[in-house]
Amino acid sequence: MDVTPSKYGAVAVVLGWAVFGCIWKGWSFGVLLACGMLFPLSVIWFADIYVNFPSWRIRPPEPPWLLVAVAWVFLLGFPVLVVMIALTAR
Repeated sequence: MDVTPSKYGAVAVVLGWAVFGCIWKGWSFGVLLACGMLFPLSVIWFADIYVNFPSWRIRPPEPPWLLVAVAWVFLLGFPVLVVMIALTAR
């Protein structure tokens, strides 16, 4: 497993959103954001393991870069969705 700038960037995004949530709505909201981003973060860090994970499908595994790209979409999209829901739930 190589540690790439993408992996460091993912950790920085998670920490940044957690700090933003703590400042904006309190520590519980920051923890909620951080916990919601743990799965995409783990996919970015351990894409090779997820690709080789056995499943019920009989087809070739997806390339790791595809899993990382989808994880980045979720990593950047989930906090925006949670913040939008928090803004409308006043």
